[in-house]
Amino acid sequence: TPAARRSLVALFLATFAELTGVFLFAPLLLFQLTARGLDSTAAGLFAALNWAGVLVATPFASTAVQRLGTARALLVSGAVPVVAMAGIQLSTALPLWAGLYLLSGMAAALRWVLSESLVARLAPPERRGRLMGLFSTMIGATFMVGPALLSAMLARGHTAHDAGWVALGLVVAGLVGLAWVRAPELAHEGAAAATAGAAMAQAVRRTK
Repeated sequence: TPAARRSLVALFLATFAELTGVFLFAPLLLFQLTARGLDSTAAGLFAALNWAGVLVATPFASTAVQRLGTARALLVSGAVPVVAMAGIQLSTALPLWAGLYLLSGMAAALRWVLSESLVARLAPPERRGRLMGLFSTMIGATFMVGPALLSAMLARGHTAHDAGWVALGLVVAGLVGLAWVRAPELAHEGAAAATAGAAMAQAVRRTK
């Protein structure tokens, strides 16, 4: 239907914007941590907090969808990274950074599971496999686009702080884009849809 097509386009664009911002911010955070005196091991462990949040939260994502409802869970998954990134940009307290970065990873788990499930639900049956493959490919592309954008900004003389605000702007754009996603309710279908999404997300991660 036209509404499903609009929702798919919005979901693709919103996810691309958010993940580009996230993967622009991730190497930037490493630069900032080493500039503040952390050695490479400590900075690497700090950066791993985001993925630790993904790992911890993924088994509980289906429960969150059931309790919040699909549309609200999707908005929460987009809003938490905005708050986390803004907090890191506006604060200099490393313990706060750590907590926010972990929280952002937990929201990413919810977003990943929901997005995979929604693409499968919104796509026409005859194009479902192709669109889900395209969605996974797009996610993989953001791993390169974000750092490339950071490199281009630094090469042009922009400061790391400037790049942080660009990353935040992209994540905000991703949140705004979710307003155009008319998410069908997944919660009443039980955990199957979300669990399938989690399995797909884990399969994608294993290929990285």
